[in-house]
Amino acid sequence: MTNQNVVLIPEEQQAAMKMAASKKKLNVINGGAKISSWVDSMRASSPPRISISPSLTEEEKSWALQHPSALSMFDKIVEASKGKKIVMFLDYDGTLSPIRFLKEEDQKAKMTTQKVVLIRKEQHAAMKMAASKKKLNVINGGAKISSWVDSMRASSPPRISISPSLTEEEKSWALQHPSALSMFDKIVEASKGKKIVMFLDYDGTLSPIVKNPERAFMSDAMRSTVKSLAQCFPTAIVSGRCRDKVYNFVQLAELYYAGSHGMDIKGPEKGSKYIKGDAKGILFQPAAKFLPMIDEVYKTLVYETKSTRGAMVEHNKFCLSVHYRCVDEKNWDLVAQQVKSVLKEYPKLKLTQGRKVLEIRPTIKWDKGKALEFLLKALGYANRRDVFSVYIGDDRTDEDAFKILKARGQGFGILVSKCPKDTSASYSLQEPTEVMTFLQKLVDWKLQTLRGQAML
Repeated sequence: MTNQNVVLIPEEQQAAMKMAASKKKLNVINGGAKISSWVDSMRASSPPRISISPSLTEEEKSWALQHPSALSMFDKIVEASKGKKIVMFLDYDGTLSPIRFLKEEDQKAKMTTQKVVLIRKEQHAAMKMAASKKKLNVINGGAKISSWVDSMRASSPPRISISPSLTEEEKSWALQHPSALSMFDKIVEASKGKKIVMFLDYDGTLSPIVKNPERAFMSDAMRSTVKSLAQCFPTAIVSGRCRDKVYNFVQLAELYYAGSHGMDIKGPEKGSKYIKGDAKGILFQPAAKFLPMIDEVYKTLVYETKSTRGAMVEHNKFCLSVHYRCVDEKNWDLVAQQVKSVLKEYPKLKLTQGRKVLEIRPTIKWDKGKALEFLLKALGYANRRDVFSVYIGDDRTDEDAFKILKARGQGFGILVSKCPKDTSASYSLQEPTEVMTFLQKLVDWKLQTLRGQAML
């Protein structure tokens, strides 16, 4: 091998090989392209790191004459630039930095390290967000079990999901949905001169999410705060729970209660100074005719799921909840199959998802958003521009209410979540303790405002 060849080939031969392969016009591989040609093209675009040949081929010599070394032609290049402004554009990989090829074992080690970093950053939040975009909120007869189970996993993030360092996605989400506590002054400023109406979910908002839904008790401190809130503003609890059940948890007679995802609404019996028109003692049950069917499906689901350890079917009067929080994840597909097999016989019922729970409801056009509108109308606040509604919730089913408020421009939603989710809420809070702090700040602000007005 001559010194001339050793100098020339490292600069030129890789490009020559690539050019020869590219002439096959395999950049776009359509239906008729052969796999072998495709693989050859892939190889051509990724030449070996070392490609020195003891002698140049005719094609390589021809290419070198047409594209001589910039080093050997340097004087000609600077001569051509005289009297002109030189502007430089540089690629990075393979130009300013070498293309590095790791040994197989090094590559595996690097991939393992990357996986560990991703897990430590808790990328389940990003996975959840992406999965929710598949629009699997309502699962009908044609949905595949695998997609259903994927959606179940996506809707059930780990309870603790705070990372010591935020990912770019988490930072972006936090900017779009800032903490309602840090934005409190802005919130009350927007409510000035308007009547505030409060709507609160129960599970995960006023009480923590627990393994046994029968023990989702709210604290005495939270109850005291909600009681004070109801003395300052009209307040409603909007829950997927049976209305009687959520009332037994809250135990405050001065509130409005909308159970079964808003399909069972009742006004305060006493103690509320915000009762308007026919709101006192209102009772609205748009799905009453479905009660016999709901009872029948409940009994069937209890029977079908009794062999699945941890599965629990909850009767919420106008809807049913199949909890799988305590079911081993490997059996989630079994729960999905059991529920789906039962619902095949009931086309007038639909399935939606919550936090580790499958909700079965009548197919009527009614949800928490409709319940919010009904309550505003019952209060005499429908279509009024001087009303400022605040809805706080943590579940997918609360999104219907968030969307209503966003569309009407009559207030905003606050999502209770520790990780990013697709949401129509404007603000966020991380957990029930933050909800209580926010509600107490609202009460204190209202009382301070009233004291200031009394002094005038």
